[in-house]
Amino acid sequence: YRKKFTSSNVLLIANDECSLAYDSFTFLSTANSQEIFEYRQDAFSSFFGKDIFQGDAFFVFYEKNGMQRLYRLNLNGDVNQTTVYQLPRVSMLPWLNPEKYIEKRNFLLQYADAKECRKNVSLDSEMVKKIQGINLEKHAYLHISCEINNPSNHFGDIIMGYLQQHEKKKYFYYRRFKLAIDKKPREFDIYTKVFDYFEEIDSSVVFLRCK
Repeated sequence: YRKKFTSSNVLLIANDECSLAYDSFTFLSTANSQEIFEYRQDAFSSFFGKDIFQGDAFFVFYEKNGMQRLYRLNLNGDVNQTTVYQLPRVSMLPWLNPEKYIEKRNFLLQYADAKECRKNVSLDSEMVKKIQGINLEKHAYLHISCEINNPSNHFGDIIMGYLQQHEKKKYFYYRRFKLAIDKKPREFDIYTKVFDYFEEIDSSVVFLRCK
């Protein structure tokens, strides 16, 4: 679905190239954009094996500063246990030269040890409740029109993925945005919480030998 939300008291500061201006925000469905999810799934499958995407679970791709991780959050059994997968980090930013970035990443995947890039992590019950409470799969993608002027925004902090249950997928996509807000619309709350929660989890996950 497509929903338009405009607020006269929202001041947009998307990045340095965006001028300060009142702007409109569009909430978009990701149901017709499956290629962006399949691209990431293929990258992890080629390194860790296709079986990592089997079963009912939340599959969350977390990307920040060129780092690519996948979180598998259990729906059944021990929901406090999650498995984290990380692709070997490439020492260059993808938006500077996308083709060169992919070439170098594929080269690294040939020699990296997948066992060193996979880790089981325990989440405390409070964090599990927080993640379950935000209903990742039920929120549309928040698009900020100003961001399109800067290509680097398309490779910024991203949390995306899908809920896989009973052989069906429900997709979600969150991109970090910077806003100076006078009266914050409640529609924006979820987009802040998603990053707060996953950054808290991610900060404790370290792969010393994933190279």
